[in-house]
Amino acid sequence: MMKRFFNVAIGAPLVVLMACSSGEAVQEASQLKPGQKFNSLTISEVRNSQDGFALLFRDTIVLEGVVHNSSLGDYGVSADLLDQKIKVADNIIDPGVEKVLYFRNPKEIGRYFSEAMFIDTPDGKVLSGNHHIKVRATGLEVNTNSRDLISAKVVDVLSIDGKQPVEPTETMPERLTLEKLRAQKGKKERQLWEIIGKLVKAQPPENGLFYKNDIRNFIYYKTNDDFRAFVDELFAMGYGIEQAEGEYYLYVEKPAGYQDGEVDQSTGTGLLRMEELKKGQAVEGLTISEYELVPGDHFVIGFEGQFQTSGNLYLDEMWDEITFEANEGEKLNRELEVAGYPLKMMNYVKFQNEDAIKKALDQEKLKRIMSGDKVPVTIIVRNYGLGGAFQSEYGTNFEFVSFTE
Repeated sequence: MMKRFFNVAIGAPLVVLMACSSGEAVQEASQLKPGQKFNSLTISEVRNSQDGFALLFRDTIVLEGVVHNSSLGDYGVSADLLDQKIKVADNIIDPGVEKVLYFRNPKEIGRYFSEAMFIDTPDGKVLSGNHHIKVRATGLEVNTNSRDLISAKVVDVLSIDGKQPVEPTETMPERLTLEKLRAQKGKKERQLWEIIGKLVKAQPPENGLFYKNDIRNFIYYKTNDDFRAFVDELFAMGYGIEQAEGEYYLYVEKPAGYQDGEVDQSTGTGLLRMEELKKGQAVEGLTISEYELVPGDHFVIGFEGQFQTSGNLYLDEMWDEITFEANEGEKLNRELEVAGYPLKMMNYVKFQNEDAIKKALDQEKLKRIMSGDKVPVTIIVRNYGLGGAFQSEYGTNFEFVSFTE
């Protein structure tokens, strides 16, 4: 039988990983250490305890293979990527037996697939036929506690079926109001939206988003399957958005008179809404110096000014970077809502000048951080920024100035 193989690019060189013919290569888990090579990849972390075993890699790799897709919205690729078995206590873990590496951020791939590539099944939509994909990925992980033994995180899609993918144009569906829909729809639809209106008033949706099954289940008790079918039609018409794997939401305006509460601009409490902010506006004594919001594409906001904050420094092991999380009640430690999505502003902040904070840190504290400990600090920082892409990731950062005495 011909063995399948994967091309894996690590930095500049291209390394070809092939399954060993004997299949008998076994590594003792207790002997695996960070920095070691495992199938030409560099181990960044080993977790071996009674709760399970995990092996993490820091390399950026290029994966190429046939797409696997499930009705849960998962995407993966066929591969004989890791051929070495791992002995954990009296058990043998064989990553190669899985033959499928799944992605932890499947939306990054799924948004490139057209509707014509899917078929309907009793459990949901799945890809039809075999489609060949090439992606750049990072954070490869073997984890016995995960639903997927082997997984990675997509950085970008390089090709689909041998062709360069077209960057999708993603626009948020128009936020619905009951009045607008009643004016557009007929008697049956108006009755439906009166029912949904009662649900909205009974359970105001968080951030304007309503979980699809909540609506369908509510309607099930109040009316019949004809109305439930119409909810599905609404999603097919583009009034819904898939916010997570297999979790669909509907945009519905909160009823008149429902209030979230006023945003407190003086302390780190309350919700900020990107759409309500503008360049030059003051928030908690800081001035918005940069502001860009392109619906369906990206968003960026920057604050000019220096401030003091307390929290913990820790090591982001995936990216090998010192990261900061603020204590509750600290400046800017609130959520910023962007198109209905609440983003935490101060719990995963990177430094624009990481070398400076490494030099300023006491060597004992730096050693603790690099060993995986969280170290409490009070620091002075400036020029906070947050940005990201719609239906993808976002990041936060600021510039380190000094430690307080």
